[in-house]
Amino acid sequence: MRPIDRKMPGSVHETSRLLIPTHDSGVKEKSDHSFKISLFFAVCISIGVVCWTNLTPQHEGLTALDSTTNADALESDESNAPFYKKITYRDFLEHDKVLKFIESRGLSNASAEWELLEYLPKELLITGDPELIMGGGDQGYIGATAMEGLTTWSMQHKNTSGLYNSAFTIVLDMRGNVVSISPTMYHLADSYHFISWKPWHRDPNFMLGGVDIQAAQDGPVYLWNWNGQKDEEYISLMNGLQADCHDVSSTYTNDAIWVTADNRGIQMLNYTDGSIMKTRIFPKDIVRDPNHAQMIEHDRTGIISSRITNSIVKVPLLGDGVEWICGGKNGTIDIIDENGKYWPAGHTIWQGQHNVEYIGEQEYLLFDDQSSVSWDGVSESQTAEQSRLLLLRIDEKKKVAKIKWTYPVGAYTPIFGDADLMPTGNILGTMWVGSYNCTNWTSMVGCNNYPYDAQVTEVVKATSKVAWSVRIVGNESIKNNNAWFGWSIYSSERMYEKPLVYQAVCKKTEEGSVIHFRTQDMIRSNNAAPGQWILKDTDSKEVVSSGNFSFVPFWRPTEVTLRVDDWSKCNGTIFIGNQWGKWRETILEETE
Repeated sequence: MRPIDRKMPGSVHETSRLLIPTHDSGVKEKSDHSFKISLFFAVCISIGVVCWTNLTPQHEGLTALDSTTNADALESDESNAPFYKKITYRDFLEHDKVLKFIESRGLSNASAEWELLEYLPKELLITGDPELIMGGGDQGYIGATAMEGLTTWSMQHKNTSGLYNSAFTIVLDMRGNVVSISPTMYHLADSYHFISWKPWHRDPNFMLGGVDIQAAQDGPVYLWNWNGQKDEEYISLMNGLQADCHDVSSTYTNDAIWVTADNRGIQMLNYTDGSIMKTRIFPKDIVRDPNHAQMIEHDRTGIISSRITNSIVKVPLLGDGVEWICGGKNGTIDIIDENGKYWPAGHTIWQGQHNVEYIGEQEYLLFDDQSSVSWDGVSESQTAEQSRLLLLRIDEKKKVAKIKWTYPVGAYTPIFGDADLMPTGNILGTMWVGSYNCTNWTSMVGCNNYPYDAQVTEVVKATSKVAWSVRIVGNESIKNNNAWFGWSIYSSERMYEKPLVYQAVCKKTEEGSVIHFRTQDMIRSNNAAPGQWILKDTDSKEVVSSGNFSFVPFWRPTEVTLRVDDWSKCNGTIFIGNQWGKWRETILEETE
């Protein structure tokens, strides 16, 4: 399939193959040469998105779609009032795999609390405000389907000996219910814990993770089948060969993986045997201790977070050199900070940052640890009271970056941290408490008993209100003895099990009708991804029309406007499908 060129808004492209539900197999590949173009198409570009042609198919039937539940048409069984939920270590023990892990450590569910808290969190505290989750951001109100989101992360526990002795991979739904939990050190090996953590774009039934063996910062790469729909829960990639654990991601073609490498660069590795397919190593004063590498524009461009040099580095992957450096003493871009102060290129504004990502529209998100890292990477010193989430916009032509938004996370996170864009425009941040060195934490009295070890928080950008959060509480006596002990999280991810579709409206015209809807794919992607729409008449159940489009990358909304001739009822249902054969059904709302 040939996705669109993100740089060409207003152009119409084709995808060469579609996933069409059929009577017998549920999903069937079908060439879109079998479609006859018969209707007018419209293009809608409110946010740099290309929308697609309205086509009339020669269908075999849509029985597989008839049974799809229309979540948008049903009233929610849950209240939209803010909620609170607690998951205790006793609840963890209700999961058979967790109990087996504890038993492998010579304990049981009858063991004393202090013994169990050597391996289990004391509690997870989940809070949420559905109204803020469903549409608190600036990308538009999504509605009830936003509450179908799943949040996943890997967390690891450091004991009083300074060793990692327990780790879990977890998936929660938006109400705080456990969807999946797995004790990593029971299934894999002692001291194994995941650092890099992303949905696998080859098959989103899996998470793709880079393992750290104790604190070596290297380890094997695994897939974790989070939903239990595959035969194996864990699958080793690259024939068990080890790689830098900080960042592991799928290539655009999904036949290899990208990893950070050699403390100064990136590599593309064959995901089957681990053979090196491509290497880019940079001068150590340009890239040093890269903790994140994002490949965009069909793997033609890389965005590298260079932690020790406090820099964001944009590099061409088909050529040599760098395009620009933002931040740090070797920066080539001026910076305007959140207070409007102008800093010439070469100044350091963020320090020791993690997980820098381009999110479209010239914007970048990062977790600003506010850590001054020694040149050898061995030690970190705190440079601000709190770490923060940070969004900036970089004008490449003017060579000026402007900080557009910041959110202090409430404590200092010396290493790790994450910030991701949500479909609503909210920001999902990840942090852990690594220091009690503070003078005026507004969220508490005093600084020697912070109430949790780590936290994942979804924040409304416009108001800084918390839409959703989970706090991991550990053994307070361990944490108070040394702030680096206890539970920590490197990054987290939000995902869905089918595409999001919302604001689906229909307006009657003299010639027929005009349909408009917004959609986003079930997981974030760095490139446009193929999608398909099918329109059915609600009364007759017949297919009125269908076509294909591309989901805009970075979880920006895809806006589609269609003109359907000779159908003016507006009594219809739109089905949106993606490349993995997942479909969302939404009833059209008639508008004047």
